[in-house]
Amino acid sequence: MFAVLVVATVGAFFVTTRLKRSAPVVERLTFNRHFSPNGDGRFDFVQFALQLRHTDDATISIVTRDGTRVRTIVENLTLDRARR
Repeated sequence: MFAVLVVATVGAFFVTTRLKRSAPVVERLTFNRHFSPNGDGRFDFVQFALQLRHTDDATISIVTRDGTRVRTIVENLTLDRARR
């Protein structure tokens, strides 16, 4: 069992190192830092832009700080390798 754990740990190290060296899928992401959709006319919407390295499908969701999905805005939208 100990040997299996050692092999798994070494394997995880190499996978992590490879992921760190790989190019990110999203090259640039810009957005408004403040968002409070409470209907008062201030910060009720958010605009964002991103630049992808390759054409890919994307799902855009609103999530809370702990990762709970509140709402899905777009699902499986094909985005070209361009700024959106």
